[in-house]
Amino acid sequence: MTFHSGAELYAIDIINTQRSSRESAERQAAAQTLERLASNTGGRYITAEGFYIWGNRAKLKRLLSDLMNELHSQYTITYEPGNLRRSGRFRSIRIQLEQSDLKARARLGYREAVR
Repeated sequence: MTFHSGAELYAIDIINTQRSSRESAERQAAAQTLERLASNTGGRYITAEGFYIWGNRAKLKRLLSDLMNELHSQYTITYEPGNLRRSGRFRSIRIQLEQSDLKARARLGYREAVR
């Protein structure tokens, strides 16, 4: 549903500092799910290694401030396909940049509207 809504997901993974928690199969599966959801929607997965709910507020504040700065400096590119077929199939997106110092983050694609 997140992918189809067009929303970008930014996941901040607040990792439990206990080593046994970080290495558990459930913990790793949850982290992979968050990372996949963020990547698929064009968002970003951010880990707050060493932070925990009662932890360093300054570190969390810095992390959120950096994220806000990133979001304020983004551009939006729109695209309208020349192919007028509208059968509801998935179309992938690929973005190439000429400047090596820039980074593009985009959704993997979109689903065509159905006529």
